[in-house]
Amino acid sequence: MSSPNANIAASLPWPFRKHENLYFSYGSNLHLIQMARRCPGSIFKGRATLPGYRWQINERGVANVVPSADGSCVEGLVYSITPEDEKVLDRSEGVSKGFYDRQTLRVKLELHAQYCNVKTTLLPEMLRPKPRSNQQTLEKTPPPDGTSPDMSTGHRSTRQNIKALIERFNFGADQHNCCQEVQALVYVSEKYKTNGKIRPEYVLRMRSAIADAAVLGVSQVFLSKYVKPHLIERSVRPTSPRGRVGQRRVPRLPRRNNHKPARLTLRPPKGRATKHRRHGSQRMVDLAIIVETVCITSSS
Repeated sequence: MSSPNANIAASLPWPFRKHENLYFSYGSNLHLIQMARRCPGSIFKGRATLPGYRWQINERGVANVVPSADGSCVEGLVYSITPEDEKVLDRSEGVSKGFYDRQTLRVKLELHAQYCNVKTTLLPEMLRPKPRSNQQTLEKTPPPDGTSPDMSTGHRSTRQNIKALIERFNFGADQHNCCQEVQALVYVSEKYKTNGKIRPEYVLRMRSAIADAAVLGVSQVFLSKYVKPHLIERSVRPTSPRGRVGQRRVPRLPRRNNHKPARLTLRPPKGRATKHRRHGSQRMVDLAIIVETVCITSSS
């Protein structure tokens, strides 16, 4: 029976592989949970920069990169993917529908010092902050016999096992601050490259994406300049307490007493009802006299 450590070690790759298909992500696939779900065989490498391109939201409302001659660059994350992962990416990016084109571009890759060559499926759990509880505090307290907590309990948590294996196999050691140019798969839309407005559902996905990207090394300068302005909810600026720009002030209606039902019948002004009622009675009397006179005349 294999131990939990052996299973975790088997799931973690060695630092170098001869034939790696690298993929440069700059959009919603920066979100680790989405990337792990789409490409379960992917392996995280590090942060990368795509020079000569500019990040944008195109007319379809999603992220894209377009060539730029003003010295701009696009920051993102690089993953190593399997052929099966690549097929899934082609479908999710809509290559067959013409939404994106597959391009192999040169990017400047900086291998992550701590999480390089860790499977993407393991990263979300490793990066998630764990709340400290009383049980964790007791586990960190050395036992009275002087032995270590791990020796006294006889086991360690899965998260501790993963971190221990990373240190044991020295993943990413002596590789940080090492920038190298590599060829990576980049999905670029040549058909849709006009600036547009971001989709509402894409806003939530990109907020999760930039949160993970910032933790893994993408600079706040890049995110604040190109990505975050599209994620801010735009509201109308009020000019005065009376109203807002472009809105006509609507007069307030008087409040009604909710306990009394509103009267739907219309009544004539005060003083006219009695007068109208008198005129009607007088007309009836006059009409009766005329009818009686006619009857007497005809009988005689």
